[in-house]
Amino acid sequence: PLGSAMVNLGQESAFYDKQNKEKIYGAVYHRWETIQHHSGEIQEYEISKTILSADVFISVPKMKIHKKVGVTLNAKGLVGIATNKNLIVHYTLGTPEEGGDQFPDGLLTSTEKKIIKFERWCYDTFLAKRSVWFELIHRFIYGFLYLKIAKPLGLNVPEEKRLLDAGNWHGNDSAWRMCVDLMKIIHFADANGKLHDTLQRRMFSVVDGIIGGENVGPLVPDPKPVGILIGGENLLAVDLVATRLMGFDPMKIKQFSYILSDVNSYGIKSIDDIEILSYFEDFKGCLKDKTNRFFDFRPHPGWIGHIEI
Repeated sequence: PLGSAMVNLGQESAFYDKQNKEKIYGAVYHRWETIQHHSGEIQEYEISKTILSADVFISVPKMKIHKKVGVTLNAKGLVGIATNKNLIVHYTLGTPEEGGDQFPDGLLTSTEKKIIKFERWCYDTFLAKRSVWFELIHRFIYGFLYLKIAKPLGLNVPEEKRLLDAGNWHGNDSAWRMCVDLMKIIHFADANGKLHDTLQRRMFSVVDGIIGGENVGPLVPDPKPVGILIGGENLLAVDLVATRLMGFDPMKIKQFSYILSDVNSYGIKSIDDIEILSYFEDFKGCLKDKTNRFFDFRPHPGWIGHIEI
């Protein structure tokens, strides 16, 4: 209701020193908009002024897996405060050898890599124009030439590899940065989007783990009956505890390890600053327990073997 405010993090953005910004990809096809707002000293997000004007921010995320950043929870859930999702960097085109994080190195055959690059070229050339005529051309190329002719001839990328497309794997070096930036904004940006050194509002979070989500999250996860609610006044602390109870090592998830090392104070500087209250004794010491998998969530296929305890 109050409109939006542009928040420029500048050098304080986790994207400030990221290389190959000309390859970054946002939420939709017109990449030029994403690049325009993440270049040099300009590291901008369009944020709801209703949120920024609030004295108290209450977050109620689901306890589930996320394909780009490992887990959803509070940090990733902050995408909801952005009014233009295309200013949020999701991944970087290419493999790590090419300066990107779209796919792991060595996953695709040379033919599969050409197919993926051709698809992205079509997106940039036709769909990014936001023109009906260019969209019709794309429909002909993709819907007829590719789906009807090329794919039946075996020129396709297997579905198990497609699952990792668009940075859906543990090597995504882009998406975790937007989690860090959005956490900085919700904590330190005032009603007009100006950053301060002190917290600008109170926080409260309740993670809904009654029925969680595992495997191919966040959009089509398998249901995970857990029967737990996790609440607290510190978004980061709640995320760390929830992540550990999911069976993962929070320090293997980049947004959490980065925020804990940030010069800004988010209320805690290490897991030792977190006090856990629970009727279950093993939950109280979960952050220091190095063996228990607790609820044993299954990660996204692109994250298996990289974040589990």
